[in-house]
Amino acid sequence: MVGVGAAKGWPKLLDEPLYAVNHPVGHVAVELLRSEGASWSRPVLH
Repeated sequence: MVGVGAAKGWPKLLDEPLYAVNHPVGHVAVELLRSEGASWSRPVLH
């Protein structure tokens, strides 16, 4: 519960949106994007 609280607090502190991501699915999605040559940046922490 401490980790969840911290995860919810950082975006609020930085005035950024919070994105809910299924962790294992996120790993698969990144590999698929990388194999297609897509570029992306982290949406929350700059």
